[in-house]
Amino acid sequence: MSSPKNLLVRLRSNIEPLSKKLRVVADYILANAHDVQFQTITDLARYTKTSEATVVRLCRDMGYKGYSDFRMALAVDLSQTASKPLAETDGDICTISAQSAVASLQDTAKLIDRNSLQRICELVHEAKFISCVGVGASSIVGHYLAFRLLRIGKKVTMYEDTHLAAMNAVRCTAGDLWFSASSSGSTKEVVYAASQAYARGIPVVSLTNVSHSPLTAVSTEMLVAARPEGPLSGGAFASKVGALLLVDVLINTLLDTYPEYSESVVDTAEVVMPLLNG
Repeated sequence: MSSPKNLLVRLRSNIEPLSKKLRVVADYILANAHDVQFQTITDLARYTKTSEATVVRLCRDMGYKGYSDFRMALAVDLSQTASKPLAETDGDICTISAQSAVASLQDTAKLIDRNSLQRICELVHEAKFISCVGVGASSIVGHYLAFRLLRIGKKVTMYEDTHLAAMNAVRCTAGDLWFSASSSGSTKEVVYAASQAYARGIPVVSLTNVSHSPLTAVSTEMLVAARPEGPLSGGAFASKVGALLLVDVLINTLLDTYPEYSESVVDTAEVVMPLLNG
């Protein structure tokens, strides 16, 4: 990977010789650098009305192997040239982290599509078996979703092993439902497994922080949380807490729409009580 230092300065100084399409991408990056570090290559191509091939060409002209290397270098460059370091912001680290989490929750609530939420509830209610998949930090979201679904009486399994997930996907049958958790929406293993289920006509619901991504392209429905992760902020609490809120909203909507699930909540609570009274 080319050095991340002074990426924006180098891009600005080399913009004149670029072709018309490459210059469109370069101008957008220079004007929206902070946002670009959180965007997928699909996002950048869409916002600049170019193509992914054009984005890759610019990245290579700048000395990077591809967009992933370029985006990492951009994030590093921005972190090194930040005009207001953390120590100068209002409040201590604890306060700042809490404020970021609260803002993520509030922003996520604003993003929820109520109609889509209701359709997802119907998919869950009708499903005979539900598969969840997530790797890395996104597995936290997948496990929480599987736990909450189990509490209301749904038959569910959670996969972190994407080989097992892919094998399960090709064996999906009518009545199955697939949940895919990926903050970036670009995790290759998760997208691959989801695409296998989607190709077989199985409903796929994505839990993500990016609305336009390879994952959402193979999804029937999506739930989008605020605060996308950048290359240097993977697993950040602010992005995960928004996704966890989506799970909570989904389960509570199910309980409100289908009161019969309340019985399962009681049953699953009672069965573990003896284990808590040791």
